[in-house]
Amino acid sequence: ATAADVREHRRGAAVLASLTERFMERARNHYRADRFTEALMDLDRADAGGVMKEELAELRQQVHTVMGEVRRRENARDQRVDEARRRIEGGSLAAGRRILEHASQDNAAVERLRHEAEKRMGDLQQTVEQAEQLLGHGQFAAAAERVVRAKRVDAHHAAVAGVEARL
Repeated sequence: ATAADVREHRRGAAVLASLTERFMERARNHYRADRFTEALMDLDRADAGGVMKEELAELRQQVHTVMGEVRRRENARDQRVDEARRRIEGGSLAAGRRILEHASQDNAAVERLRHEAEKRMGDLQQTVEQAEQLLGHGQFAAAAERVVRAKRVDAHHAAVAGVEARL
């Protein structure tokens, strides 16, 4: 349809204009659904028609602008998740959990990390309770081992610090 002889023919030009409009409409639908790559591909197809250049350029600019912003937000979210993971795995459970409090609620990676943080918090509380019991029974070495284990999870947790001080 983009051949020169078809483009110059009256009916051919009408077909190209119709195809261009349909590709633009499909590109708009992709754009609205945040399918930016597909939208840009349809805009390239529409551009081959050689008509509606200004509208195509305007829509292409909108797609690029929104796509860039979405990617920037996704990168920022990914960086927050990575930082929370580093904190959690590095022995600062509370700091990691604080970072996750401000993260997106509808992200699978965030939810998995929240679940992991909650599991670690439960393990921490159980380890602190064991240390308390062992300390109460005068089993200082075993209590110290539990404190060390708890500090690996969250070195700054108040309950860990309290058991460590009593030990």
